[in-house]
Amino acid sequence: MKTRVGIVDLGTNTFHVLVAEMEGMEYSFIHKEKIHVALGQGGINTGVITPESANRAFSAALHIKNLLDLYKVERTKCVATSALRSSGNSSEIIDQLTGITGMDIEIISGEKEAAYIFEGVSLALKMDESDGLIMDIGGGSVEFVIGNSSGIKWKKSLEIGAQRLSDKFQENDPILPGEIRNVEQYLIEKLTPLYQALNVYKPKILIGSSGTFDTLSEIYRRKNDIAIVPDQTELPLSIEGMKDIQLEIISKNRAQRLQISGMIEMRVDLIVVASILIQSVIMMNSFEGVRVSSYSLKEGIFSEFLKSQKYLV
Repeated sequence: MKTRVGIVDLGTNTFHVLVAEMEGMEYSFIHKEKIHVALGQGGINTGVITPESANRAFSAALHIKNLLDLYKVERTKCVATSALRSSGNSSEIIDQLTGITGMDIEIISGEKEAAYIFEGVSLALKMDESDGLIMDIGGGSVEFVIGNSSGIKWKKSLEIGAQRLSDKFQENDPILPGEIRNVEQYLIEKLTPLYQALNVYKPKILIGSSGTFDTLSEIYRRKNDIAIVPDQTELPLSIEGMKDIQLEIISKNRAQRLQISGMIEMRVDLIVVASILIQSVIMMNSFEGVRVSSYSLKEGIFSEFLKSQKYLV
């Protein structure tokens, strides 16, 4: 019998929705959507969700409820991440979101988020026995996972997401050289746990998970006339290609960045500091290549549904 499940990820920058249809171990994703909410904008570093951000979240929540009703979703799981786990007024926001959607909302830890991201990436990519570093850049936090086809060897969630970095360091557009140096100096300290792990495991491949990496891949694809492959779960990108794109992104203002083929408005503001973050990570380790997974947290949560189904068939 077919069952429809809905996964909702209430992220700091974007709310994500995934609707899947399952029958036994067979499944298909019938709807995916990203809603730009900017929940952390203006308050992420002071531990508050502003009224403006909350109103955007409530509007998005109503849209999500209507969407799940439209698709006649029978089972749902809704999780909230960095902005809602770190803000002082998150409980009242969540109460209102629950009232709108009727869903129980689980605030997950950064460690749980990292584990779900690993599951999502594992569903998208054919991983082997060599270690890779998975990197998922959110608005509030960044998740790092070192692992391979056998599982996770190390994971860490750090509260250095793109909205936090942008609010803290970027006052000018294009970003000034001094602001770039300030971000880089800050990251040297904050990325110490990652640096120590990289020295132990020495992963050869950087695996970007959705978000910023999706956009970098799309820009790369268009620059290199790479054809779209339907339902592709691994997206094209190279280390050198990524570096060239990031230099271009950092040198332009918002209007100029929007003119880059493949750029989307949802990413245009925070992709500047996200690019600096990626380059800081690349400088820490001798990566031989980069892979991009189009799956992330929500697909990782879906894999949990799939595994539970395994024991019913």
